[in-house]
Amino acid sequence: MPRVTAAILTWNGLHLLEPLMQSLVSQTSEEVTTVVVDQGSSDGTADWVREHWPDATLVCLPANVGVTAGFNVCLDAAAGADLIVLLNNDMVLQPDFIAHLVSTMEAHPRAAVAGGKLLNANDRSKLDGAGDTFSWRGTAFRRGHGDVDIGQFDREEQTFGTCAGAAMYRPSAIADIGVFDERFGAFLEDVDWSFRARRRGWECWYAPDAVALHIGSATIGQGLTDFTAYHLWRNGLWVVAKNYPASALVLHAPALLTTQALQLAEALHRRQFRVWRRAVRDALASLPAVVRQREGARTRPLSPRSSLDFVMEPAWSPLVRGWADRARGPFRRRSERFAK
Repeated sequence: MPRVTAAILTWNGLHLLEPLMQSLVSQTSEEVTTVVVDQGSSDGTADWVREHWPDATLVCLPANVGVTAGFNVCLDAAAGADLIVLLNNDMVLQPDFIAHLVSTMEAHPRAAVAGGKLLNANDRSKLDGAGDTFSWRGTAFRRGHGDVDIGQFDREEQTFGTCAGAAMYRPSAIADIGVFDERFGAFLEDVDWSFRARRRGWECWYAPDAVALHIGSATIGQGLTDFTAYHLWRNGLWVVAKNYPASALVLHAPALLTTQALQLAEALHRRQFRVWRRAVRDALASLPAVVRQREGARTRPLSPRSSLDFVMEPAWSPLVRGWADRARGPFRRRSERFAK
């Protein structure tokens, strides 16, 4: 077995750590070491880790530096490992989770990252996600999120990307691609990283036998809060500006503008217009820095747009499906009432 380091990022998640740590020590893989990065928790996390898990390496940050910067601390703390598993504190791993990810990474030498099947911890019959996909209209999705798991994602295959909350990374790919962009703060930093990996010719793989339970938003809260909405809307613009080939920006401009219009409509509906306005304002204010990152990438060979199409959703199909689902909703509810 290669040397694997599991690095956990946590903040005020003491109640979540016990099941996660127990699932780590129950892994069938050998040579798995553990790092816990605590972001200034006030719930006694650091003292608990020292007392109950003395073999784990504990990194104590003075304050919460954000998810993205915290992940980079995890990567730095795990330096020297052959493979690095990043984990949010709200995961519980099946005993062979790491072993299956190792097998996938070894079978595909160009795999920069591999992720498994995430199930809803509150309803294990439903999927939390089976790898990430991305649409050319500028939106990211978790495959199968909320769907009943009937084996529809039981094939090992490439996906656009992987949720960083439970994923295995190859250090040589990190050295080539770089770490997560700390400007993102939270949300879509893993999508941005996967996009950069794809542009550099690396692959992202999904291992269906690597299963984990995900509580989901256990630290930041459920739903489209102002914090979540702001980061999704702002960071989504940055993902497009940083990573889209110039030809894709031109070809998919109508779909990209439609996405922005729909997000504005959603913000108005949710009474979050000020949040949307601030997100767009801040995204545009940082565009010069983002453009400089694009210019820096030009000195390195990048994969063409055509090489991305097989892992990208078409620009319009998710949008059309969304409109169809909304249109069918009232008729479905009337049918259900009639059936009762």
